[in-house]
Amino acid sequence: MPGRDGVHEVHHSVMLGRAPSNNFVLPFHTVSRHHALIRRLASTSGEFELVDLGSANGTYLDGARVGAQPVRIPPRAIISIGEYKLIFETTGDRGPVSTHSRLGESVLVSELVVTLVCEPVPLAGHGPEPPKAPDTWVRHVLATMMATEGMVERIVGDRVLAYWALTGAGATIVAGLTPVAGTSEGQAALEAARRIQTAAASLNAADGGRLTIGVTLHTGMAALDRGLHAGKAAPSLIGTVTSEALSLADGARRYGPGIHATGFVISCLPPDTSAQPTGELRLAAGHEPVKVFTLR
Repeated sequence: MPGRDGVHEVHHSVMLGRAPSNNFVLPFHTVSRHHALIRRLASTSGEFELVDLGSANGTYLDGARVGAQPVRIPPRAIISIGEYKLIFETTGDRGPVSTHSRLGESVLVSELVVTLVCEPVPLAGHGPEPPKAPDTWVRHVLATMMATEGMVERIVGDRVLAYWALTGAGATIVAGLTPVAGTSEGQAALEAARRIQTAAASLNAADGGRLTIGVTLHTGMAALDRGLHAGKAAPSLIGTVTSEALSLADGARRYGPGIHATGFVISCLPPDTSAQPTGELRLAAGHEPVKVFTLR
């Protein structure tokens, strides 16, 4: 395998590919820019699955090519991506999983992040259960995160948690092949939320379903890895912002589909963004409730 060996821990999900925006970079010409995804099946499960993201040269699990559907990864499996062979090892039912590959030194720094959680939510009058998303749903979300320079922190079922780090450098939003530079991370998150809603509408139009998506935006401090990874963030957030983001998503289900954000996010958005007060939610025990707005 090109490069020096190392170990990369997978706590929730990790994207692999040649582009620097991946969580795990495999810099070789036979690897697609965004090649594959490894994700945990559930927060309490030690099982993972492998997803090919439409790569040019394919993703192989123990010698068999991974098709359009995700496949379960057995212990000690060998994942082949281009010239790379990654050994997948489980370290416990609830612990992280390691893949042997390139790894840089870790430097943890505290930064402000904007989080996004998206998932199907039930419509009023259609019962408490959310609609089932089609198999292509997660791929649509991943494509949106890649285009807006968002980092996927975890995927559990149809729920995706991603984030943008407020480094002050500004994010880049990719529209087709034309980059739109100078956009703040808050604006990138809002653009991602709107694209996710558009993708859900397109999927509905294609199959006549009732896919209704709730998207929530939040901000908070987190510890990120700023080591030898070309300045990009590590795949896992460390801090209470993760539990707050998930708590916001749980509470905002009562507001139905749409884009909902805490008041902290508003200062990160363009001044002409329409934000209608929706209610208040307590994101952590012992903390005061925060105001929630619905964005247009």
